[in-house]
Amino acid sequence: MSSGTVVRIQGQPLEVTVVSCTKLKDTEWISRQDPYVCLEYASTKFRTRTSTGGGKHPVFQEKFVVPLIEGLRELTVVVWNSNTVTFDNFIGTGKVQLNQVLSQGFDDSSWPLQTKSGRASKSEVISSGINGTRNGALQLMQAKLQVFSLLVLVKEVNFLRFCKQHAKGYRQWLMC
Repeated sequence: MSSGTVVRIQGQPLEVTVVSCTKLKDTEWISRQDPYVCLEYASTKFRTRTSTGGGKHPVFQEKFVVPLIEGLRELTVVVWNSNTVTFDNFIGTGKVQLNQVLSQGFDDSSWPLQTKSGRASKSEVISSGINGTRNGALQLMQAKLQVFSLLVLVKEVNFLRFCKQHAKGYRQWLMC
């Protein structure tokens, strides 16, 4: 193939094997977590079986065939913990760059996952509100924020939160 030849990938099949996960964040309090993996490529989505009791090191060994799209060189991976009573818990997400697999025909690398972070905690009440209610309360809050990117570190921020009841007797509140 000459250097001027353009290789078209549109519609070509890409075989993706989800092998396993290691050192996953544990989202369970009592029992071992039951992870599963979702793959997203454009509008195509796949899901592995649930690794019941897989804990932090589930094994999947599942293959999927993805039809490639010209110009789309990234596969999104999202790992969840399956729950029967409540909503499934988010464990982590990652982006797999397809450059190596498209140029060399394979990529057997491991990829890190980003977990969610963004909980806020109240640190100081400046004003507790009017007449013992929270209407008019002013609080100094602290939060840790993280963007799902390997390039952005966790940021700790302080901010003021003001609570105002929208209309007396209603349960509608404005917080800014």
